Amino acid sequence: MIGDDLEQVSVDQIDNIVLLSGHLGGSIYFEASNDNGATHTARVEVADSSEEGSSIRILRTGEIVIALTAGIGTQLYISLDFGVTWALVDDT
Repeated sequence: MIGDDLEQVSVDQIDNIVLLSGHLGGSIYFEASNDNGATHTARVEVADSSEEGSSIRILRTGEIVIALTAGIGTQLYISLDFGVTWALVDDT
């Protein structure tokens, strides 16, 4: 099942596309499904993080963003390829 062992899971859904981010063993991971969760992509590590909170959103442009709470700031990661790769955008 999609995200079944992740903790502190964040979910976003548009039509039949389900996206989630969650914490497991010191990292934040991403998983996705394009059939309402019946099947899902391979899990992708987004970032090392001792923090457990993340929030995921898919933008109208198709980019996916994940915001992580990091200490007293926020780290923003973006994927332009449906979660295959991730880049740190803002570290504030």
